[in-house]
Amino acid sequence: MRKRNFFLFVSLAFLTWGGVTYLLFLQRPLTGKVFRPGKVQAQLEQLEQELAEQGRANAKLLGSLRELKEKLLQAQNDSQGQPPKDTPVIAVLLFACNRVTVKRPIDQLLQ
Repeated sequence: MRKRNFFLFVSLAFLTWGGVTYLLFLQRPLTGKVFRPGKVQAQLEQLEQELAEQGRANAKLLGSLRELKEKLLQAQNDSQGQPPKDTPVIAVLLFACNRVTVKRPIDQLLQ
């Protein structure tokens, strides 16, 4: 008897909850879905303004990127025209097992 009452109570609660939820959603006014030409026009104008602003920002960014590219190309051209520096380069191939055996020959070589 207790199980039957419990199941009856739970099923009645779910049915009541479902019915109330259905009625709330059924009778809810659809204010957001109403077509308003003025509101749509205002949103369209706002979108156009945002797109124009974004276009100006993109053009400004593109201009600065082009300037940076030109400066980089000039720097590369300037460095290619200069003769290489007269600093000697020492190639060293050293096989060692630990840091001490690496450090000692390199220190002696640099002296």
